Order: sequence, then C-alpha cells, then structure tokens
Amino acid sequence: MTEYHVATDHLDPDTCEVTTTYLGTCTQERADEVRAIALLPDTGRWVKDHPRQAGAFVVLRDDGDLDVFVPTDAPEFRIDEPGPGADTGDPESMPRGAAGPAYISGAVKFGSQSIGGAMDHPESGPRITWHTTESPAGASYFSSVALYLIRVASEPQVIYDPKTDRIGQFGPLNRSARALRNDGGRRTNREGKVNIQVEVLGRAASPWTKGFDASKKPNFRKVLAAGRAWGVPDSWPAGKPPAYPSGQSPRSRTVWQSKPGHYAHAQVPGNDHGDPGSIDISVVPGKAPATPPVGSPAEVSRVRS
Repeated sequence: MTEYHVATDHLDPDTCEVTTTYLGTCTQERADEVRAIALLPDTGRWVKDHPRQAGAFVVLRDDGDLDVFVPTDAPEFRIDEPGPGADTGDPESMPRGAAGPAYISGAVKFGSQSIGGAMDHPESGPRITWHTTESPAGASYFSSVALYLIRVASEPQVIYDPKTDRIGQFGPLNRSARALRNDGGRRTNREGKVNIQVEVLGRAASPWTKGFDASKKPNFRKVLAAGRAWGVPDSWPAGKPPAYPSGQSPRSRTVWQSKPGHYAHAQVPGNDHGDPGSIDISVVPGKAPATPPVGSPAEVSRVRS
C-alpha cells in the first residue's frame, strides 16, 4: 500500500515568505481519510490534485495554510528556473517602449518574484488572460491558493480575491507567468508585449462577476488600470468567454497571435481548461466581435476545468 510524505506550507503574513514543515509519512488509509474529510461540505477545506506529480494532492485550508501529500515513490518534482532575462521588475530592464507599471500598488508580493523571463512575441500586442482558481474565495484562501500555485509552479503574475478585493503578485507584469501550457513550440506564457495573467479566486461554473460591483472594488480597478497603462484595449478578440462546462471555445491561433485585448484561459490555443466561465464583459470591460472567430477543427474544443 502506498505511503505519503506529509508537510504543511505556511505563508508568513508579514513577510510573505514560505516555510515548509515536514511532518513525516502516513498510510494510504490516512491520506484517503484526510481527502474524504476535506471534501465534506462546510469543513473550510478544499482538495486539489497536483497537476504535475501523479498521486500527489494538497488541501487548501481556510486558515491560509496548505497541507501537502506526496506518494513516497513519486518522481521528484522539479520547478524549472525562469531562464535568462528573469528579473524583479527593475525599470531599466523593461522592454523598449514600455508604458505600464511592473507592480500594482498595494499588491502583496508572494514568493521570489522571479517566475518568468522576457516576452517572445511583443509584436502580438498586450493582453490580459483571465483564469479562475477553482477554489473558494474569501477567508484566508487568498494565502492558501497562493501557496498552492507556488508549490505546483503555475503562478500567474496576479492573484485576485473578488470577495475581499485583495490582490497579490508573483512577479512583475512585464515578464512572463507560468499559468498556461505551451502551444507546441510556441510559448503561450510569453505571447504579447505583456501577457498579464490574472487568477481570480472562484469557479468557472459560477462566474465571479455575478453580483460583483466594481465601483466598490478599488483593487480590481487597479488591475484594469495597469492593463490599460500597458496598452491592453477594452476588447475580447476571441469573443465572450464561453460558459462552463457546456460552452465551446474556438482557440484560434490566428486571433491569439495577432490581436491584443482580454482573453479567457478557455480561448488560448494549446490549452484545454474552461475557466473562467461566462464572466460578464461589462465588468471586465471590452467589446466582443459580433461574429466570434472560428478556429480549425483541431482548435475548437469543449471546455473543461
């Protein structure tokens, strides 16, 4: 029977430094019990499988900590280094002609702030790519989800909680993130003058924009203002974000590689997730084409999360 290494990740509320406490091993029976309890309603916990390490899972806790379970025989998970050009947003290292900020004022800085490098295709134009974390919002999930994204090396530049209006950053806006899969040899994280990826705490099946009043959310407005400062237009070139899970998404490479604006994760070629669901494009403002673009058969897929 499989045994698991068990650890807890903790984020210091003052310094935002991550510490990991190793707790030893447990049996498969104990790991199954922890998972089952966390999946019960109203436990204040949420289970997420590790997307890059088979059999591993984590439990998001509403106190902000993260419980980690990794099979003792699992291959080691290595986080790729950002590579040449990674930095912490020094204005001197910004691309020529940069106009926007590297950091949003008031954002909590999580982790090392070195998650990516220079953009590959600035000629594609600036864009914002919207995700959802598929987790609860509010309480201290802001911290536990941030810990999860760091642990699985899937950091965006920005994390946002629509309930509390808290924002955080894992790296400067003018460098790439790690929340998208590549489209073959094309690095989707590095598409555009900037590709500001925003993970919103919430679920694709229940769009977070429902009942959301942007006039009462100053930090959300800062996210939009930062995108506009970089030249992101108020448009959705690939059309309105599709509903989850019933929608279909034309993940057009032609559109993605040529048109600036707002994109859903569900509209990025080479990816198959359906987030953020059918968010309201009057809240995340932008015009969508009257006739949505049509991708090739290989580029059209039913969304999933």
